[in-house]
Amino acid sequence: MAILNGQLDWQKDAACAKPENLHLKDSFFSTTAEDRNITKNLCFSCDVRKDCVVWALESETIWGTWGGRDENEIRRTLSVSSEGKEVRRDRYPQCPYCAARTSQLLVKVIDLDGGGRWTTAKVVECQTCNTTWRSRSSANAVNAYHNGRASIEVKKAKKSYDALTSKFFAAVAVVDDSLVMRNAAIEYQRLVDGDRTRTPDAEEERTIAREVVKEARKVVRTNRTHMARMDKKKQAASDRLDKVEKVLHSRGRTQ
Repeated sequence: MAILNGQLDWQKDAACAKPENLHLKDSFFSTTAEDRNITKNLCFSCDVRKDCVVWALESETIWGTWGGRDENEIRRTLSVSSEGKEVRRDRYPQCPYCAARTSQLLVKVIDLDGGGRWTTAKVVECQTCNTTWRSRSSANAVNAYHNGRASIEVKKAKKSYDALTSKFFAAVAVVDDSLVMRNAAIEYQRLVDGDRTRTPDAEEERTIAREVVKEARKVVRTNRTHMARMDKKKQAASDRLDKVEKVLHSRGRTQ
């Protein structure tokens, strides 16, 4: 949807502009639940509801019901107080048209025509219904939400990376221990094989030595496989941590 830039051509097609609905004019600025329900129901049957709510947002009209959204919902979307001052709320903006969550809203920068002091502006776009409106305070609130989520993802990724790093070094220690055990077993086998005594006891001892070496080598292989697996997981966690940190850094630079 195109940004309206204050245009009011859509009003002639509004449901509230029809002669049979003109008696509801004052109800759009009423604070009673009954009046708000009546006007909202009318709004949701209107063909230009999206244009109406976008106009209210871009003109910062924070009183009355517009496009099916009352003044509290308009203020939440704009992230402003009843006095029109920008505030940071615990509840972030939702799409004023389809009510999509903040996670579906993205901030974009557009070029402005006609010269003047400002050459660019921030707009918010809903990825669900493509509703777009120009509002600096809305854009700031949406950016704050995404940056907050990115910070949480960084913490989760770092926690996962640290845990896997600990497991990796534990696996390395196990491999080192198993290597010591294997080397000791090999040395034991060498000493036993060096004894050329052909007694039953000597033959049994040599058999046991070979089995010990075989088992020790098997343990080493198993532990090395485990260590390699932990190393791969640690690297994946490191890559994820780098990725989310880059996203957070890029948002901080461009917004």
